[in-house]
Amino acid sequence: MQFLSTVSAIILLALVFAVMSVTRECRQAVAANCRRMDGTWSRNRIRREWAAFRDYLGNLMVPLALSIPAGLFAGQYVLENVMPTNQIVTAFGEFSTDSAEWKNRLKVVRQEHEKWLKVNDIADGPAINNLQRTLWYGWPFFVVMAVAVGIFCGWGMLGMSRSAVSDYVSGVRSRRVGYAQLDVSRMMPPASMGTEIEGHSGLNAGTGQPVE
Repeated sequence: MQFLSTVSAIILLALVFAVMSVTRECRQAVAANCRRMDGTWSRNRIRREWAAFRDYLGNLMVPLALSIPAGLFAGQYVLENVMPTNQIVTAFGEFSTDSAEWKNRLKVVRQEHEKWLKVNDIADGPAINNLQRTLWYGWPFFVVMAVAVGIFCGWGMLGMSRSAVSDYVSGVRSRRVGYAQLDVSRMMPPASMGTEIEGHSGLNAGTGQPVE
């Protein structure tokens, strides 16, 4: 239940980020795309803009779907099979650059950790000593790995997010140009359009009527 709540919260934050990452100018351009030059609204254009925004949301969800579940599962495994959150916080809260002093401060934490391992049937006897020894001598490696993974995932998500924003904005601008060309061709008298009508991507080659 807690896992699902965490995932839901992250998805909600991603949606908020998606909305906030679109600038005011881009939102205004999207609204302008939905209207013709004469001020009337186009249902087809509204559907296209909404579909483009859904694709943009999907592109943002890709890095989240790839990295967040793996990170959550790894974190959950550590908290359930290695050491709970409160003991981790307490242990680093007693941190000292003097290893002997820090080890002395961790006596209570080690006792609580040993009791927790036994109560949860995770380890007993020599296995507890081996685990605590591994944590004591290997904690710098685990911290560096956690930070490195966090930075890598954050960098990847930021890069993919920027790419998604850039593609979305470019698409909005590109569609704006196409809509403007279509609206201008609509307002031109049929006799003055000549053969240009047939070559226009937004017009029907056979009838010369706007395709929308």
